[in-house]
Amino acid sequence: EVAMTENSLCTILSALKGQANLAADAALIEALPHVEEDRARLLLATLFERGRPHALRSLVACFATLPPTLQALLAGDILRLRGGILDVFSGGSRDEKLSAIELVVRGDNGSLSDVLAEGLAGDDPAVKDRCARAIETFVTRRAGDARSVQAPCSEGNQPSDLPHLAATLDRAIHLWELHFRPEIITAAMRLAPWTEPALRRKIE
Repeated sequence: EVAMTENSLCTILSALKGQANLAADAALIEALPHVEEDRARLLLATLFERGRPHALRSLVACFATLPPTLQALLAGDILRLRGGILDVFSGGSRDEKLSAIELVVRGDNGSLSDVLAEGLAGDDPAVKDRCARAIETFVTRRAGDARSVQAPCSEGNQPSDLPHLAATLDRAIHLWELHFRPEIITAAMRLAPWTEPALRRKIE
């Protein structure tokens, strides 16, 4: 058996980039768990370049079942998967949504935390629970000591995605009656300089 050379693989992938056939994406995704990391990067690059919504959705939906090396690669390129994440949240199964949440948590990009707030508005208790804990995780990573979080107008070093997280918490607080998750209140208190107006509106 002759192993496929890197040049041969690149030639095949180059040919696949322009293929309209949906089976090309399915074949690339099917091959991902069975190739070495360097080749997996090439396959992912091809999938991203093709940019087919169904393929990006499939990557998100199966994230939790992929090997750790592939999970790390996808999490490192998470912004390119935003469309797939939104697709899964809008119509995926419970397992697919939980997979998407794990990807968002691993990717650790606060600009994607808004999808977690919307997950709190759904009907599935398991999804609501995981979304609430994921939001709390995002906040804990950035505000380990609540006293270190400054007001929005303050100068100084603060995580650049704090405004995104504050907006996510504002939305989660607004949806409070749909989830009643204590993690949201805990997270909001840790970002009190940012979330106090939303908390006050809800109390009043």
